[in-house]
Amino acid sequence: MNVPASPKTTPAVGYLAISHDPQHGFLGGLLIVSPQGRPLEFHCSTPVLPTRAQEILYGPTLRPYVSGELIAGALLAAVKIRPRVLLVQDLCGQPPAAGCPVGVIPEGYGVQPDEPANEQSPLAAKAPPIILSGGPEADLPEAEGLLAELSERINLAEPFERVHEAIREAQRIGAQEVTVDDAA
Repeated sequence: MNVPASPKTTPAVGYLAISHDPQHGFLGGLLIVSPQGRPLEFHCSTPVLPTRAQEILYGPTLRPYVSGELIAGALLAAVKIRPRVLLVQDLCGQPPAAGCPVGVIPEGYGVQPDEPANEQSPLAAKAPPIILSGGPEADLPEAEGLLAELSERINLAEPFERVHEAIREAQRIGAQEVTVDDAA
């Protein structure tokens, strides 16, 4: 009898993307995908817009603090499905406290949304070089295996596009709600 695995025990990869917009501030999204690249869970942050005084006081430590501690910390605390490996586009100085290995895929690396990864695709053969750090060292082999399995199905950088698009959609919906509320 085949009993599906509980989502909490399903091997999963997390994609954490944080963007900065001068008008809206810092926004983050965390997408948890299955080894097949299918979404299992998604969370996005509310905008974090530092004041001018905070920019001055935090100086060069502001971005790592907001991105790593505030946004990444809140998003990782909210997930029900713990990723076995977390991929980010920027470490901002140090990996987030994810409790699992963390790897960096630089923003814009190899993403061509109209081209699925397959045997004929050059992207399938050219997975981005990912160096994993953080998390228990005993978890590294499992994380590497999970990334290898996922890279056979999708371009490892592509889910970041989904995260950014979902954040833009949330911003658009939020802007419409504010406009409707202001008109009332």
